[in-house]
Amino acid sequence: INVRSAPKRASSSAIAAPMPRDPPVTMACWPARGLALEELLSLGWAIRFMHSQGIASVYYFKYKIYRYKISTLKMGKNTMSLEILQPPGWARPKGYANGVAAEGRLVFIAGQIGWNPQTGAFETDDMAGQVRQALANICEVLAQAGGRAEHLTRLTWYVTDKQAYLADPKGIGDAYRSVVGRHFPVMAVVAVDGLIEDRARVEIEATAVVPFDGDAR
Repeated sequence: INVRSAPKRASSSAIAAPMPRDPPVTMACWPARGLALEELLSLGWAIRFMHSQGIASVYYFKYKIYRYKISTLKMGKNTMSLEILQPPGWARPKGYANGVAAEGRLVFIAGQIGWNPQTGAFETDDMAGQVRQALANICEVLAQAGGRAEHLTRLTWYVTDKQAYLADPKGIGDAYRSVVGRHFPVMAVVAVDGLIEDRARVEIEATAVVPFDGDAR
């Protein structure tokens, strides 16, 4: 709708709320469990929606938006909700989230190891190198469900060498960001005596939530 011709009370199915001097921006309806525009405005929020590769970004100044399950909003049918769970007073985790709540299509990915999935051959024995390959394998499986790295909600790592894992945080961090970016879901790391494949130094199992009717491929 054109905000200049809109009625005073916006409908729930089409909301336009640009800030002054911004061009009109139209957004699809809020998720079913989200807050209505009137409720947001009644809290005294400043709301601004912008198009960025199909994403509607929400800028605010009063409350942290993840408390209201609307931190991620996609345009049209590909709507999902992602909430980061961080209890008040807890130290903020580095490189992972304490909890995530999400709505969408659940995708479960079996443990992936750091080998070439087409040949079944390991191309490196380096911990960071195997982490990069295992994460790339996860993302390739996730893509078959129309998902991307930012849809990951849980990663469980099994490492065969705790000391090697702890000794190279930069290398492992660089490997992670090269595949997943700066998206940090819920994680757990477990030290184990060994994995089924003798050369495997890490195995990573994943869960993701993909927007309904989304096809990110």
